[in-house]
Amino acid sequence: MVASDMFRYDVSVLVMEMKAKNIETALRNFNERIGLTDVSFLVNALIGLYRGEHQGEALAYLARDMDVKAKEALKKRLNKLPGKIKIASIPLVAVTLATLLYVIGSHLIRSMGGLF
Repeated sequence: MVASDMFRYDVSVLVMEMKAKNIETALRNFNERIGLTDVSFLVNALIGLYRGEHQGEALAYLARDMDVKAKEALKKRLNKLPGKIKIASIPLVAVTLATLLYVIGSHLIRSMGGLF
């Protein structure tokens, strides 16, 4: 599940308003109901698209901004992990990498054995 039931309700109201009313009015009502800065930026870009304006730069900026925010949130979650878990993950990665290299190497040697 990506979104809460409340957000799902707001999106369904948006779709119904877009069918029944003007698309721009429906988007503005959705923006007022949600009240988030990122949603407001997206709504303004969508309204611009609806009016025929070029919004490629605005949407690209929004995508980059959301990507940066997601990475920052992930870093915050990782920083909350205890230090012992972070230290223990280093040998785990090393063992996994060594196992992977062994499997690939053994298959490579077996396949090259027929060449010589």
